[in-house]
Amino acid sequence: MISRQDLAKYPIGSFDYVLMHSIRQRQRGRGLSATFPHMREPRSALKLAKMFAYFTESGGEYLEGKIPEDYVCAECGVFGHKLWRDHAADTYLLCALCAAANQKKNIIDIDANGRWTSELATGNIMDQQIGNTETIGWFVPAVPIEDGSGYWSFSFVPRVARIWWYKLPTLPPDRDLSFLKAFSRKAE
Repeated sequence: MISRQDLAKYPIGSFDYVLMHSIRQRQRGRGLSATFPHMREPRSALKLAKMFAYFTESGGEYLEGKIPEDYVCAECGVFGHKLWRDHAADTYLLCALCAAANQKKNIIDIDANGRWTSELATGNIMDQQIGNTETIGWFVPAVPIEDGSGYWSFSFVPRVARIWWYKLPTLPPDRDLSFLKAFSRKAE
């Protein structure tokens, strides 16, 4: 039986929440009621949630909290940190600094979540403020698929996988703000 505490693990309005809520309602002999803000019909919401909800293979933490052995920067060899991959290829992984150098980007303001303000984010496109981004040029976050078959498409990274990536350090501890400033000047 799914409890309220189990359900509270998922953000309201997420695919995971809608699916888990529907299971809980059925277990209690009740009808569907969870929807999305843009979709008021519970059956349609459940159909969509079934397509996109993702739960870990182990039922626990994503990748069991571990980092795959081959999750290493191809340029500097750093391990245990966030990596980015070319948007069109899964095999070439780079750390934030190497991706920035490769793409000639100044990532001086990169944060712990791997987000920074790109030149596109500072302007208005069709009067819409873009905000920060996790992409570094053509490089996107490299989030491994649990079965080892590759990396999630940037647009379809499940919430649990994204949280796994966010928990990784963005920069090695020996590369502090002064190092980043000097490095960023070279990229310009």
